[in-house]
Amino acid sequence: MTLTASQIRYLPNLNYLQRIAKADVFVIMDSVQFNKRDYEHRNNFQINGNMKMLSLEVGKVKRGTLVRDVTFNVNAMLKEHKELIKKEYSHTEYYSPDLVEKLFKVPQNDNFFDFSKHSLLVILDYLEISTDVNLQSHIEKFSDYNKGISDMMNKFKCDTYISGSGGRNYLKEADYDIKYHSTLLNYKYSVLHYLFTIGKDSVKELIENNYEVED
Repeated sequence: MTLTASQIRYLPNLNYLQRIAKADVFVIMDSVQFNKRDYEHRNNFQINGNMKMLSLEVGKVKRGTLVRDVTFNVNAMLKEHKELIKKEYSHTEYYSPDLVEKLFKVPQNDNFFDFSKHSLLVILDYLEISTDVNLQSHIEKFSDYNKGISDMMNKFKCDTYISGSGGRNYLKEADYDIKYHSTLLNYKYSVLHYLFTIGKDSVKELIENNYEVED
């Protein structure tokens, strides 16, 4: 059994989805600090023919705020991003208005994490990725990253952890196998860009085949 874990990503890139698809269990790390400089709340799209980063306007985030506690301007941001994506991609061969409507369904609250989790689950379902998705907050709290991974591995009875290539810098030797995932191409855009421009079948093929997993 394989497990991977990561913070949430806004309408994520293909390399993020590759790791999830490769694993039996995926743990969303919602009990870690929100990093405004990271990609939790933003991603690249093609707007007016150029690459542009769309960011969700999160509320004032105090130091130490957990990802699951971050709020954002839900109505304004979702409407703006939805309209920009519709305008740019509605003419493409594989554009799916139904997928866009499902992704940008306005949540009942202004919680950033709830929306991001919802949109991730919609994407996984659309791509027929059946990995078991869980939340870190449903596991005993931990402060040490390596111990936390070990706790996850034990809880879900997994023997192999799939890390991003950056994990070589901080993961320590453990009583489970560690594999490092690296993609063979640099996917600069959100998965939506590729779904709408090359199609679902081509995206599924890239997710399933276009990567390496090494010791």
